[in-house]
Amino acid sequence: MKNISYVLCLFILLFSCGTDDDSGTENQSQNNTPFYMTFTESQNNYDSRDSVGVGIDGALIEDPNFLVMTLATDFVTNSGEIIAVIITLEGDSSDGFGSGFEINGSNEDYILDFIYGKSSFSGNVEFSGSADDEDGAVYLKILSIDRDSKVISGNFGFTAVSDTGSESRTISNGFFNVNYQ
Repeated sequence: MKNISYVLCLFILLFSCGTDDDSGTENQSQNNTPFYMTFTESQNNYDSRDSVGVGIDGALIEDPNFLVMTLATDFVTNSGEIIAVIITLEGDSSDGFGSGFEINGSNEDYILDFIYGKSSFSGNVEFSGSADDEDGAVYLKILSIDRDSKVISGNFGFTAVSDTGSESRTISNGFFNVNYQ
């Protein structure tokens, strides 16, 4: 099932890169877009609405026998940083998934993964890493889900370990409000 999540992550990332959610404006906050992701990393606050060229999207598949949710954003900050965040949740059942659903660390019924990357236009990758519930440094809470309008919101946090294992980044105070397919 983990391979399905990675395929969905790739699809969403590619799809969001191709969408034109910025509506021709330089500052999404002025556009009051309802779909965004915010978080803090290294004492810097990031808000996809305050960016240039934002892509944000989600996918949710609920079935009595499985659950797959993937939320992704990629955006360019006004200072030229390229940021990407992908949240993936998998489970053998969708029972109990909805408003108030929470994972704080390891959970034997669900697999929770995060991918975080930060780079610059020059091609310098500042950080590329991931976090999963096996490490215990993950958090996700669904605050609301509107299945008719296909909008999901919640909080998240994680500590990503670099691909080389040499450094980590803590993402805190995460919030998302995402339209999903």
